[in-house]
Amino acid sequence: MTVYAVTGASGHLGRLAVQQLLARGVLPSDIVTVVRSRATVAAFVARGVQVREADYSEPDTMRAALAGVNRLLLVSSSEAGQRVVHHTNVIDAAKAVRVSRILYTSMLKTDAATNPFSADHLAIELALRESGVEFTLLQNGLYTEGRYRPLARIPHQWGDSGCNCKRPDLGRHTP
Repeated sequence: MTVYAVTGASGHLGRLAVQQLLARGVLPSDIVTVVRSRATVAAFVARGVQVREADYSEPDTMRAALAGVNRLLLVSSSEAGQRVVHHTNVIDAAKAVRVSRILYTSMLKTDAATNPFSADHLAIELALRESGVEFTLLQNGLYTEGRYRPLARIPHQWGDSGCNCKRPDLGRHTP
């Protein structure tokens, strides 16, 4: 029996990943949603999915939330300036409770991009490499939904049209 955990399960991509695990026949009792507030995933609770409250900035809560988990989808947070510390806390917690594999939603070209987020993702990729935990990097392109919302547009600094992806497609192929 494999137990899967998804951080950020109340967000766009995390929610889709949990839905996909359920659609693939993973028992709800073998899925752990890791969220800050149980109220944000009431629909998953109703289906029997485990809900564990934790906060990236509180390592003890992350260790408790990840206890008994085999595979972890670490969905990158959106808190600029805190992402490296937060995700390193999750990686350390996963290692401490012997999670066997971490899947991390990074970004394309972290070593060469001039995007303001690339340095954070590169640092997190390094932390994964140094952790000794098996990992898979999901080097996602910009989410199409965000790129084409005029008020949420990030200046494109790669010098080409970039690579876009839809969250539902990533959710379908992530677990």
